[in-house]
Amino acid sequence: MTKKRKYKTHTFKGSLSWTGGRTWDFSADDTPAFHGAPPERFRGEAGKLTPEDLMLASVNTCMISTFTSYAARENFEPVSYESEIEGILEHTDDAGFIYTKIIVRVKMVVNSEEEKAIAMDCLDRAHLGCWMSNSMKAEITIEPEIVIRG
Repeated sequence: MTKKRKYKTHTFKGSLSWTGGRTWDFSADDTPAFHGAPPERFRGEAGKLTPEDLMLASVNTCMISTFTSYAARENFEPVSYESEIEGILEHTDDAGFIYTKIIVRVKMVVNSEEEKAIAMDCLDRAHLGCWMSNSMKAEITIEPEIVIRG
């Protein structure tokens, strides 16, 4: 009989303060607060982070965090890693507005063909293992562009 691995449960907390109108400040743990509001198209304010931005940032940052975890296990570090993210927010009859599709476009530079294969494997595993992506209803796709430095 195989023993099932037991995982810890983790709790994260943050706090929000309304700052008037449709704006707010949010902080977590010992981080500085950031200012937020709905996007302008939803009668919010320009120049503030929005819940829509934060959802995309959560997926994008979780993806690289998961990628670098797998890469470290392989003793692999890319020359560079950059990504852009695009989310399609649509109105549905049953849930209102939701992200239906999120595309993460990763541009990575590596040193060799062998590293390119490792990078792709780590990226595939990160796509499957990113807890933020796995917590969402949206279809999440990765569009990798991995080039060899040369």
